[in-house]
Amino acid sequence: IFHGRPASTPRDTFYGFPDDRLQKYDTSIATATLTHQILSDLSMPNTLRYGDYERRYRIHLFSAVTDTGETSTIARNQQLRLSNQHNLYNQPDFTWTSSILDRAHTLLFGTEFGREEFDFYSKNSTGVTPISIFHPILTPTVGAGRGNDFSGALTTYNDVQAETQAFYMQSQFDLMPYLKTLAGFRWDRFGVDASNYAIGEARRRTPEATFAVAGAGN
Repeated sequence: IFHGRPASTPRDTFYGFPDDRLQKYDTSIATATLTHQILSDLSMPNTLRYGDYERRYRIHLFSAVTDTGETSTIARNQQLRLSNQHNLYNQPDFTWTSSILDRAHTLLFGTEFGREEFDFYSKNSTGVTPISIFHPILTPTVGAGRGNDFSGALTTYNDVQAETQAFYMQSQFDLMPYLKTLAGFRWDRFGVDASNYAIGEARRRTPEATFAVAGAGN
């Protein structure tokens, strides 16, 4: 925002580093389902799912404007970021089929247990110079001060663990071939333990050293 409104620049004006656009995603999900027929009218499917998500990227942050008319500049910074998330959920269900007054009835009930772990790291590059708002001159990369790994002091380190437990029940009754009633309820309990560590504070976990990125174009 310049003088209370968007600056008069072309919509495709770019203020970052054209050879330094890092954005990588790694996702792994595994699901297993086992069904046990307890009785002829009672079955128990159980679903177990594990997910592992990693996102690595760099972003640009813009702050104060130095207003000198046509030569105005805007301060900027570059952050290296990494987020990891691990999810584990188990869901056992019970399905019971019967008849009431010669009408089909299906009762579904079950539980769900889950745990999620999430951590987030960010680190500023150093030596990121301001850039002209109206006549930006682009350089390929930040240079020697670019954040390539998470050694040393971080800008942000968050660590979160969440757990959930649930119980649910659902009843379906067939009144006639094209008319059914459906009723149910679900109870959930959700708890979170979150830590936001101060700059320079010792960290419980450190990202793998293999995350270090060297060279432009990553």
